Amino acid sequence: MGSNGKVSHTVRIAQTGDYRVTFIGKGTPASGVFPIVELAVDDRKLGQVELKSAEFAPHSLTADLPAGQHELSVAFINDVSGPQGDRNLWLRAIEFRKR
Repeated sequence: MGSNGKVSHTVRIAQTGDYRVTFIGKGTPASGVFPIVELAVDDRKLGQVELKSAEFAPHSLTADLPAGQHELSVAFINDVSGPQGDRNLWLRAIEFRKR
């Protein structure tokens, strides 16, 4: 993503519980800060993670996810471009594992 925005998809969570959510992604920093991704389910913010890598790598957070069908959203929330750099985000995959 070259600017702030979000992508959403309907997902089915089989079991309520604590999950490790891993973003396989990379980013370019600006002013020493890498892209921050925010995870939400049904517009309820669950957490954020900074993708601190210029190469594709795993970046994880934990979230309590409810069972059932839900809208999952991933947002790039801190885009900036200027003399200190152009912050951009690339996501390859998102993985969910029940803890």
